[in-house]
Amino acid sequence: MYENCTQTILAVWERNDLTRASFAAAVAKHNGQTPHRPNATMLPREYRGVAVAVALFLLVQLGALALVVLGAGIAIALWVYPEWYVVDTAGVLMGAGAAGLFGITFGLLPAIVLLSVLAVYDAISVYKTEHMLDLADGVMDLRIPVILVIPLSWSYSLLDNVGGDDDNEADDAETNDANVDNSGVDDAETNDVDVDDSGVDDSEVDDAEANDVDDASSDDPSDDIAPNPDSREAFFIGLGDAVIPGVMVASAAFFIPAEFRYEIALVTINTPALASLCGTLAGLLVLMSMVMKGKPHAGLPLLNGGAIGGYLLGALWVGIPLAEALGVAGFL
Repeated sequence: MYENCTQTILAVWERNDLTRASFAAAVAKHNGQTPHRPNATMLPREYRGVAVAVALFLLVQLGALALVVLGAGIAIALWVYPEWYVVDTAGVLMGAGAAGLFGITFGLLPAIVLLSVLAVYDAISVYKTEHMLDLADGVMDLRIPVILVIPLSWSYSLLDNVGGDDDNEADDAETNDANVDNSGVDDAETNDVDVDDSGVDDSEVDDAEANDVDDASSDDPSDDIAPNPDSREAFFIGLGDAVIPGVMVASAAFFIPAEFRYEIALVTINTPALASLCGTLAGLLVLMSMVMKGKPHAGLPLLNGGAIGGYLLGALWVGIPLAEALGVAGFL
Protein backbone atom coordinates (compact mmCIF):
# COMPACT_ATOMS: atom_id res chain seq x y z
CA MET A 1 0.00 0.00 0.00
CA TYR A 2 2.86 2.35 0.86
CA GLU A 3 4.39 1.82 -2.56
CA ASN A 4 1.08 2.70 -4.21
CA CYS A 5 0.83 5.95 -2.24
CA THR A 6 4.35 6.94 -3.17
CA GLN A 7 3.74 6.24 -6.83
CA THR A 8 0.54 8.27 -6.71
CA ILE A 9 2.27 11.27 -5.16
CA LEU A 10 5.14 11.12 -7.63
CA ALA A 11 2.66 11.00 -10.47
CA VAL A 12 0.90 14.07 -9.13
CA TRP A 13 4.31 15.82 -8.74
CA GLU A 14 5.25 15.16 -12.34
CA ARG A 15 1.83 16.07 -13.69
CA ASN A 16 1.32 19.35 -11.83
CA ASP A 17 4.97 20.36 -11.31
CA LEU A 18 4.29 21.06 -7.61
CA THR A 19 6.66 22.96 -5.40
CA ARG A 20 8.18 21.52 -2.27
CA ALA A 21 5.52 23.14 -0.14
CA SER A 22 2.75 21.63 -2.25
CA PHE A 23 4.44 18.25 -2.12
CA ALA A 24 4.59 18.40 1.66
CA ALA A 25 0.94 19.43 1.80
CA ALA A 26 -0.03 16.51 -0.43
CA VAL A 27 1.87 14.08 1.78
CA ALA A 28 0.23 15.47 4.91
CA LYS A 29 -3.23 15.27 3.32
CA HIS A 30 -2.66 11.70 2.24
CA ASN A 31 -1.66 10.76 5.79
CA GLY A 32 -4.78 12.34 7.23
CA GLN A 33 -2.98 15.37 8.68
CA THR A 34 -3.83 19.01 8.34
CA PRO A 35 -1.44 20.44 5.81
CA HIS A 36 0.84 23.18 7.17
CA ARG A 37 0.36 26.47 5.40
CA PRO A 38 3.26 28.85 5.98
CA ASN A 39 2.40 32.38 7.01
CA ALA A 40 2.14 34.44 3.87
CA THR A 41 3.42 37.57 5.73
CA MET A 42 6.64 35.97 6.92
CA LEU A 43 9.67 37.54 5.28
CA PRO A 44 12.71 35.54 4.22
CA ARG A 45 15.68 35.63 6.57
CA GLU A 46 17.61 38.04 4.36
CA TYR A 47 14.84 40.64 4.49
CA ARG A 48 14.59 40.29 8.25
CA GLY A 49 18.32 40.87 8.48
CA VAL A 50 18.00 44.02 6.39
CA ALA A 51 15.23 45.26 8.66
CA VAL A 52 17.38 44.73 11.77
CA ALA A 53 20.31 46.51 10.11
CA VAL A 54 18.11 49.50 9.26
CA ALA A 55 16.84 49.63 12.85
CA LEU A 56 20.38 49.58 14.25
CA PHE A 57 21.48 52.34 11.88
CA LEU A 58 18.49 54.42 12.95
CA LEU A 59 19.40 53.93 16.61
CA VAL A 60 22.96 55.05 15.98
CA GLN A 61 21.91 58.13 14.02
CA LEU A 62 19.17 59.08 16.47
CA GLY A 63 21.56 58.54 19.37
CA ALA A 64 24.09 60.86 17.77
CA LEU A 65 21.35 63.40 17.16
CA ALA A 66 20.25 63.12 20.79
CA LEU A 67 23.80 63.78 21.97
CA VAL A 68 24.01 66.81 19.70
CA VAL A 69 20.74 68.13 21.08
CA LEU A 70 21.90 67.46 24.65
CA GLY A 71 25.21 69.23 24.06
CA ALA A 72 23.51 72.18 22.40
CA GLY A 73 21.04 72.42 25.29
CA ILE A 74 23.82 72.48 27.87
CA ALA A 75 25.75 75.09 25.87
CA ILE A 76 22.67 77.31 25.67
CA ALA A 77 22.04 76.84 29.39
CA LEU A 78 25.62 77.90 30.14
CA TRP A 79 25.12 81.02 28.08
CA VAL A 80 21.68 81.95 29.38
CA TYR A 81 21.67 80.73 33.00
CA PRO A 82 25.11 79.54 34.22
CA GLU A 83 24.00 78.36 37.64
CA TRP A 84 26.22 75.97 39.60
CA TYR A 85 24.29 72.82 38.64
CA VAL A 86 24.51 73.73 34.94
CA VAL A 87 28.26 74.28 35.26
CA ASP A 88 28.66 70.99 37.14
CA THR A 89 26.61 69.04 34.57
CA ALA A 90 28.69 70.34 31.69
CA GLY A 91 31.90 69.73 33.62
CA VAL A 92 31.00 66.13 34.45
CA LEU A 93 30.17 65.32 30.83
CA MET A 94 33.33 66.97 29.53
CA GLY A 95 35.52 65.45 32.23
CA ALA A 96 34.24 61.91 31.77
CA GLY A 97 34.82 62.05 28.02
CA ALA A 98 38.27 63.59 28.37
CA ALA A 99 39.45 61.13 31.04
CA GLY A 100 38.26 58.12 29.04
CA LEU A 101 39.76 59.39 25.79
CA PHE A 102 43.16 60.17 27.29
CA GLY A 103 43.13 56.96 29.31
CA ILE A 104 42.73 54.66 26.31
CA THR A 105 45.15 56.76 24.25
CA PHE A 106 48.04 56.78 26.71
CA GLY A 107 49.70 53.60 27.87
CA LEU A 108 50.46 52.81 31.48
CA LEU A 109 53.92 54.38 31.47
CA PRO A 110 52.86 57.62 29.70
CA ALA A 111 49.92 57.94 32.09
CA ILE A 112 52.17 57.58 35.15
CA VAL A 113 54.66 60.11 33.75
CA LEU A 114 51.89 62.56 32.87
CA LEU A 115 50.32 62.40 36.34
CA SER A 116 53.70 62.81 38.04
CA VAL A 117 54.71 65.85 35.98
CA LEU A 118 51.35 67.56 36.40
CA ALA A 119 51.40 66.95 40.16
CA VAL A 120 54.77 68.71 40.46
CA TYR A 121 53.59 71.57 38.23
CA ASP A 122 50.40 72.02 40.25
CA ALA A 123 52.33 72.22 43.51
CA ILE A 124 54.71 74.84 42.11
CA SER A 125 51.94 76.94 40.57
CA VAL A 126 49.93 77.01 43.81
CA TYR A 127 52.54 77.21 46.56
CA LYS A 128 55.47 78.90 44.79
CA THR A 129 54.42 81.17 41.95
CA GLU A 130 50.71 81.27 42.99
CA HIS A 131 49.68 82.05 39.42
CA MET A 132 47.20 79.17 39.55
CA LEU A 133 45.28 81.06 42.24
CA ASP A 134 44.97 84.11 39.98
CA LEU A 135 43.87 81.88 37.11
CA ALA A 136 41.25 80.13 39.24
CA ASP A 137 39.93 83.46 40.51
CA GLY A 138 39.45 84.75 36.97
CA VAL A 139 37.85 81.52 35.77
CA MET A 140 35.29 81.62 38.58
CA ASP A 141 34.03 84.98 37.34
CA LEU A 142 33.57 83.54 33.83
CA ARG A 143 31.29 80.72 35.08
CA ILE A 144 32.56 78.20 32.53
CA PRO A 145 32.73 74.43 33.13
CA VAL A 146 36.39 74.19 34.11
CA ILE A 147 35.50 74.09 37.80
CA LEU A 148 33.22 71.92 39.90
CA VAL A 149 31.05 73.84 42.36
CA ILE A 150 29.99 72.05 45.54
CA PRO A 151 27.46 74.24 47.39
CA LEU A 152 27.22 73.91 51.14
CA SER A 153 23.59 75.04 51.29
CA TRP A 154 20.54 74.65 49.07
CA SER A 155 20.13 78.42 48.85
CA TYR A 156 23.56 78.96 47.32
CA SER A 157 23.61 80.63 43.90
CA LEU A 158 26.69 80.96 41.75
CA LEU A 159 25.10 83.90 39.95
CA ASP A 160 24.75 85.90 43.18
CA ASN A 161 28.08 85.03 44.78
CA VAL A 162 30.53 85.18 41.86
CA GLY A 163 31.17 88.02 39.49
CA GLY A 164 30.07 90.90 41.68
CA ASP A 165 33.54 92.43 41.93
CA ASP A 166 33.25 94.14 38.56
CA ASP A 167 30.15 96.02 39.68
CA ASN A 168 31.84 97.06 42.89
CA GLU A 169 34.89 98.27 41.00
CA ALA A 170 32.69 100.27 38.66
CA ASP A 171 30.92 101.88 41.64
CA ASP A 172 34.25 102.69 43.26
CA ALA A 173 35.48 104.27 40.03
CA GLU A 174 32.39 106.46 39.79
CA THR A 175 32.79 107.49 43.44
CA ASN A 176 36.43 108.40 42.89
CA ASP A 177 35.53 110.45 39.83
CA ALA A 178 32.91 112.30 41.84
CA ASN A 179 35.39 113.00 44.62
CA VAL A 180 37.89 114.36 42.13
CA ASP A 181 35.32 116.65 40.58
CA ASN A 182 34.09 117.94 43.92
CA SER A 183 37.41 118.41 45.64
CA GLY A 184 39.71 119.21 42.77
CA VAL A 185 39.84 122.93 43.56
CA ASP A 186 40.35 122.42 47.28
CA ASP A 187 43.14 119.90 46.66
CA ALA A 188 44.92 122.30 44.36
CA GLU A 189 44.74 125.11 46.93
CA THR A 190 45.96 122.80 49.69
CA ASN A 191 48.88 121.66 47.58
CA ASP A 192 49.88 125.26 46.92
CA VAL A 193 49.89 126.00 50.61
CA ASP A 194 51.83 122.87 51.56
CA VAL A 195 54.54 123.16 48.91
CA ASP A 196 56.86 124.98 51.27
CA ASP A 197 56.54 122.39 54.02
CA SER A 198 59.76 120.55 54.59
CA GLY A 199 58.26 117.22 55.58
CA VAL A 200 55.20 114.99 55.60
CA ASP A 201 53.13 114.18 58.64
CA ASP A 202 53.97 110.71 60.02
CA SER A 203 50.31 109.94 60.64
CA GLU A 204 49.57 110.42 56.94
CA VAL A 205 52.37 108.03 56.01
CA ASP A 206 51.10 105.43 58.45
CA ASP A 207 47.59 105.75 57.06
CA ALA A 208 48.86 105.32 53.51
CA GLU A 209 50.83 102.22 54.43
CA ALA A 210 47.84 100.76 56.23
CA ASN A 211 45.66 101.38 53.16
CA ASP A 212 48.24 99.69 50.92
CA VAL A 213 48.26 96.65 53.20
CA ASP A 214 44.47 96.50 53.19
CA ASP A 215 44.36 96.78 49.39
CA ALA A 216 46.94 94.02 49.02
CA SER A 217 45.05 91.73 51.34
CA SER A 218 41.75 92.42 49.59
CA ASP A 219 43.31 91.54 46.24
CA ASP A 220 44.48 88.12 47.46
CA PRO A 221 42.77 85.61 45.13
CA SER A 222 42.84 82.95 47.83
CA ASP A 223 40.14 84.89 49.70
CA ASP A 224 37.68 84.12 46.90
CA ILE A 225 38.81 80.54 46.32
CA ALA A 226 39.00 79.46 49.98
CA PRO A 227 37.49 82.16 52.22
CA ASN A 228 37.12 82.06 55.96
CA PRO A 229 35.44 78.77 57.00
CA ASP A 230 32.71 80.74 58.77
CA SER A 231 31.76 82.62 55.59
CA ARG A 232 32.31 79.79 53.10
CA GLU A 233 29.25 78.92 51.02
CA ALA A 234 30.71 76.48 48.50
CA PHE A 235 33.77 74.43 47.60
CA PHE A 236 35.46 74.97 44.24
CA ILE A 237 37.48 72.17 42.64
CA GLY A 238 39.25 72.46 39.31
CA LEU A 239 37.93 70.13 36.63
CA GLY A 240 41.47 68.99 35.93
CA ASP A 241 41.68 67.65 39.48
CA ALA A 242 38.96 65.18 38.53
CA VAL A 243 40.07 64.47 34.95
CA ILE A 244 43.80 63.83 35.40
CA PRO A 245 43.53 61.06 38.04
CA GLY A 246 40.76 59.53 35.93
CA VAL A 247 43.30 59.06 33.13
CA MET A 248 45.16 56.58 35.35
CA VAL A 249 41.96 54.71 36.18
CA ALA A 250 40.90 54.48 32.53
CA SER A 251 44.38 53.48 31.39
CA ALA A 252 44.56 50.70 34.00
CA ALA A 253 41.10 49.44 33.07
CA PHE A 254 42.02 49.33 29.37
CA PHE A 255 45.63 48.09 29.30
CA ILE A 256 45.68 45.53 32.10
CA PRO A 257 45.44 41.99 30.61
CA ALA A 258 41.99 40.47 30.25
CA GLU A 259 42.55 37.66 32.75
CA PHE A 260 42.49 40.19 35.60
CA ARG A 261 39.12 41.67 34.60
CA TYR A 262 35.74 41.00 36.14
CA GLU A 263 32.30 42.59 36.16
CA ILE A 264 30.79 44.72 38.91
CA ALA A 265 27.23 45.94 38.30
CA LEU A 266 27.57 45.39 34.53
CA VAL A 267 30.85 47.34 34.49
CA THR A 268 33.99 45.49 33.44
CA ILE A 269 36.92 46.50 35.63
CA ASN A 270 40.03 45.03 37.21
CA THR A 271 41.67 45.25 40.61
CA PRO A 272 44.43 47.75 39.65
CA ALA A 273 41.89 50.16 38.15
CA LEU A 274 39.57 49.77 41.13
CA ALA A 275 42.45 50.34 43.54
CA SER A 276 43.48 53.42 41.56
CA LEU A 277 39.96 54.79 41.93
CA CYS A 278 40.00 54.11 45.67
CA GLY A 279 43.39 55.83 45.97
CA THR A 280 42.02 58.88 44.16
CA LEU A 281 39.06 59.07 46.54
CA ALA A 282 41.40 58.74 49.52
CA GLY A 283 43.49 61.63 48.20
CA LEU A 284 40.30 63.66 47.70
CA LEU A 285 39.27 63.15 51.33
CA VAL A 286 42.67 64.32 52.57
CA LEU A 287 42.53 67.31 50.22
CA MET A 288 39.06 68.35 51.37
CA SER A 289 40.11 68.08 55.02
CA MET A 290 42.92 70.53 54.27
CA VAL A 291 40.70 72.90 52.29
CA MET A 292 38.15 72.98 55.11
CA LYS A 293 40.74 74.82 57.22
CA GLY A 294 40.34 77.86 54.97
CA LYS A 295 43.33 77.87 52.60
CA PRO A 296 43.57 76.74 48.97
CA HIS A 297 45.77 73.75 48.23
CA ALA A 298 47.15 72.03 45.16
CA GLY A 299 44.93 69.07 44.37
CA LEU A 300 46.96 67.01 41.93
CA PRO A 301 49.80 66.00 44.29
CA LEU A 302 47.33 64.21 46.55
CA LEU A 303 44.92 63.02 43.86
CA ASN A 304 47.54 61.83 41.37
CA GLY A 305 49.62 60.34 44.16
CA GLY A 306 46.61 58.38 45.37
CA ALA A 307 45.75 57.24 41.84
CA ILE A 308 49.29 56.03 41.06
CA GLY A 309 49.84 54.50 44.49
CA GLY A 310 46.51 52.69 44.45
CA TYR A 311 47.16 51.36 40.96
CA LEU A 312 50.59 49.98 41.86
CA LEU A 313 49.29 48.36 45.04
CA GLY A 314 46.40 46.78 43.14
CA ALA A 315 48.70 45.50 40.41
CA LEU A 316 51.08 43.92 42.94
CA TRP A 317 48.11 42.44 44.82
CA VAL A 318 46.95 40.44 41.79
CA GLY A 319 50.48 39.29 40.98
CA ILE A 320 51.50 41.66 38.19
CA PRO A 321 55.27 42.30 38.31
CA LEU A 322 56.30 45.86 39.16
CA ALA A 323 58.11 46.36 35.85
CA GLU A 324 55.02 45.30 33.92
CA ALA A 325 52.77 47.46 36.08
CA LEU A 326 54.98 50.49 35.40
CA GLY A 327 54.98 49.72 31.68
CA VAL A 328 58.77 49.40 31.45
CA ALA A 329 58.97 45.63 30.99
CA GLY A 330 59.47 46.08 27.25
CA PHE A 331 62.53 48.26 27.85
CA LEU A 332 64.27 45.84 30.21
